[in-house]
Order: sequence, then structure tokens, then C-alpha cells
Amino acid sequence: MEIPLIQGRLIDQRDTMDAPAVVLINQATARRYFPEENPLGKRVLMNWGKRAVEAEIIGVVGDVLQRGLSSEARPTLHFPESQFTYGWMNFVVRTRAPLSTMREVLQREIAALEPDVPAYAFQTMQQIARDSLARSRTVIRLLGFFSLLAFVLAVVGLYGVISYWVGLRTHEIGIRMALGASHRNILRLVVSQGIQLTVTGIVVGLAGAYALSRTLQLGLYEIEQTDPVTYALVSALLLLAALLASYIPARRATKVDPMVALRYE
Repeated sequence: MEIPLIQGRLIDQRDTMDAPAVVLINQATARRYFPEENPLGKRVLMNWGKRAVEAEIIGVVGDVLQRGLSSEARPTLHFPESQFTYGWMNFVVRTRAPLSTMREVLQREIAALEPDVPAYAFQTMQQIARDSLARSRTVIRLLGFFSLLAFVLAVVGLYGVISYWVGLRTHEIGIRMALGASHRNILRLVVSQGIQLTVTGIVVGLAGAYALSRTLQLGLYEIEQTDPVTYALVSALLLLAALLASYIPARRATKVDPMVALRYE
């Protein structure tokens, strides 16, 4: 399973039923129970069924996310099956063959060793990983849908507000044009003011998004709290919407006759 050995040794053929009991601990166990000392050679007392077994720590291995990719590594003990017999067992097989082929092979091999032992519930590690994220994936899809809906509403609302704001300035635009302002000057004035308002809103929105992203990060796996690509893309789209919302009404207003604009109410 490529779990790295950090310190000591792994379980091997010497750790038989008649040998002294041994156990491996993960890094989370070492950090929690042996923060400032070497755990090798220490002994742990485990309640195994109706008996208490004292085992020696022979090695420290890397952490494994036993309860899903979104969970934290928990203190874990690894022990030899020859010394601590369990009622059931999971076999992990590394192969390039598809699951359908390996299922028949493994069932045949296990039946040859122990005909009375059933072999069932065959899964790939990819399937296990997907199942562990099923609930989080559903929540993220719902959040994604509502986020997209909120973004569309924000764009439409931004366009409508700035368009209405530009429409209210038709009288002002008529005065400026009557005093000699060119179409380019009018466009630059209206678009720049619309962009300034939008940039202010984006800055406030990014600050709020950064604060709320701490909550979302708890349900995500290997995703950073600050995703600059997403922030930049959303900001660029909002700026584009503001640019169109300012440019289109302003261009329409500049085509109005100055005398008509001056009489506009």
C-alpha cells in the first residue's frame, strides 16, 4: 500500500504467534502520545477481546486517512494478524488487471487456501475514494449550482443597475454634449465611473469570499482556501458585465440629439 516507514522496522516473518507481541504506530499516534520522545521500544496495553495484551512498538509509519479523504489522520495501530487474530480481514492487491478479471482469480485462490472462507465486496481503491466523497460531492454540486445562479443574478442585476444609472444621466449627457463634449469623452466618463463602482464592489466581495472560504474548506480535499484562478475569473466576468452595462447605454445616450436630451426628464 506504499505506506512509508518513518522509523524502526515493519512487521515481518519473525513476528509469529509464539514471538513477543509487537505493534506499529502511525505518526498521529506518535505526535499525540510521544510528542518529545522516541516511541520505539515503548509498550502499549491493548484490550483484545477478553484479554489485555502488552505489545512493543517496533516502528512508526505514515498516516493513512482511514475514514475518508476529507477527514484527518487519527491515531492508528498496525499489528500482525498472526498475533492478533480478527474475525474478518481485508486483502489489498496491487494489479494492472481490471476488477472483473481479478475477482474470479482472487476467489479461486482464496477457495484453494480456505474453502469455507467467503470472499466478497470487491472494490477498487478509486471506488472507495469516490464513495468516501459522495456526500461532500453532493453538497459541493448544490453549492456550485446556487453559486452559478447567484453569479448570473449578480451579473444581470449589475447590468440593470448601471443601465438605469446611466439612463438617469441622459440630461447631464445632453448638457455635456451641448457644451462640446465628444462621444468618446462621454463614453470614457460613463464607463470609467461604472467600472469604479464595480471595482469597489468586487473588493468588498473578495474580502467576504475569503472569510467564508474557511467554512467551505472543511468539506474539501486538497483544495486551498484561496484559489486565485477562480477569484480572478469571477472578477473578470463581473468587470466585463460592468463594462457592457456602462458602454451600451452610454453609447445609446450619445446618439440622442442634444436638444432632446436637454428636454429629457
